[in-house]
Amino acid sequence: VVAPHAPRLFAPRFGRGHRLAGAAHLLLLLVGVADLLARTSPVSFGHGSKPPLELVALPLGRHGEVAGAFLYDVLLGVSGCALTATAALDFGIPKARLRNRASGALDDDQTVTKEEIVEHLFYQILNLTQAVFLRVTPNAVAAFGRKGACLALLMATAPWLARAAFPVNRFSDNYRNDLNEASGTSGGTSRWSVRALYRMKKTQYVFLKHVLQHGLNVGVVLRACTKTDGTNDVNGLADETFFRAHWLLLNAAFVMEFFAQTLVKKKKLSQKNMLRSNAALMATSSCAAVYVISKTSLVASLTSLTLNLVSPKREARSVAIALAAAVAFDGTWPKGWIAFLTLCVAPTCALVEKHARAWGKRHAVEKWF
Repeated sequence: VVAPHAPRLFAPRFGRGHRLAGAAHLLLLLVGVADLLARTSPVSFGHGSKPPLELVALPLGRHGEVAGAFLYDVLLGVSGCALTATAALDFGIPKARLRNRASGALDDDQTVTKEEIVEHLFYQILNLTQAVFLRVTPNAVAAFGRKGACLALLMATAPWLARAAFPVNRFSDNYRNDLNEASGTSGGTSRWSVRALYRMKKTQYVFLKHVLQHGLNVGVVLRACTKTDGTNDVNGLADETFFRAHWLLLNAAFVMEFFAQTLVKKKKLSQKNMLRSNAALMATSSCAAVYVISKTSLVASLTSLTLNLVSPKREARSVAIALAAAVAFDGTWPKGWIAFLTLCVAPTCALVEKHARAWGKRHAVEKWF
């Protein structure tokens, strides 16, 4: 779909920054696909050949080297942030100037607003932060023990302190009955199928936040601290083939929904095929996440979800309590850690988040674009 129309999609002068960022991000995704193929099907690249990302490394002298896969993950995260930021700068239209009924990119008569794009930038930053966290945590544990693990977890959770500075678009508005009754979708696509996809996306978001982010982060901390000699099952997690597939599909899903809507608007892709491609990407990314679930802390995931339902917008505090609950269930940490996390860290996080929310409301990120 993209290749025949590449000159018209990426070459025009208007919005060139975003077009070039999009082309670069697409190339990075293709590099990831090639690397994944080399890992899963060595015959494609010849017997004995290494995956492309294993051929690249950044030497650090006596301190070893930075693996090519780590460099790729960081570059992919930075590219995703740049792609989203340039989209807001070059093509972002404020919500007040549009007649959108809700927030979302699956309806052919809706347009993604600047506020939605800027909100998406926040989740790209989370992706980048988690990529660094997964690589840094084993080294932090080896150097500083449990304190290093908690500091790494704090780094991974820190972006949530700035959440109030980013717009919030209610995703549930996309599948409310009163709005969808007025929704029109062309190409013979029924309203219920679009509504179902929106509900699935909402479910995937909740799962991503509480299981694949908070749950995985806490799970990595616990497992890394179980055996500090490097023999635990999270050292090298980010290099395992199943995780590489999950990470590549996750990053692709973050951008392809918006790119597919652009293709529909430009009449390069039908609405029906766009919905099918979204459904296929959602299904494959969900299947790839099954392996990652085994590395998460289900106790932490359930604790985070429960706290979010009872008292939302307090992610740092929720993660601290989720870690305490997981530590209590695990039973390998000294009992003092549970009291410290619950009675000291969690209240401190709640206080910091209160001031962070006030700061975020005064310094909205969307004003920068």
